[in-house]
Amino acid sequence: STQVDDLVSRFFSYLSIERKKNCNISNKVRKMNEIIDETQILIGKTPSAITSSCIYYVLTMEGIEIQKKYLSQQLNVSVVTINKIYQVLKTNSHLFDEICSP
Repeated sequence: STQVDDLVSRFFSYLSIERKKNCNISNKVRKMNEIIDETQILIGKTPSAITSSCIYYVLTMEGIEIQKKYLSQQLNVSVVTINKIYQVLKTNSHLFDEICSP
C-alpha cells in the first residue's frame, strides 16, 4: 500500500544504510506487509505498527543493529507495540522464510 511505501521510505531516509542494501530491505518489508495482509495474522494493528515491526524484523535478519527505541521514535510507535508484533512475526516466521533467507 502507499502508506507502507511512505513509511518505509521515510524511515530509511533517517538511516544511513547504503542505497543498494536500503532498496533490498525496503522490498523485503513490502513483501512481508503483503503476506501479513493476505494471512491477516496482525488484524487490527495499525500500518505504522506493522511496518515498523517488519523493519525491525528484516534489519535483525540482515544482522543490522537498530535500537527499538530509535525506531519507535522515528515512526511514532511504542517499543512495547514493536515487541508484541515482532513476537507474532517470529512465531509466524515460516511465512517469511522465502523473503528473509540470506
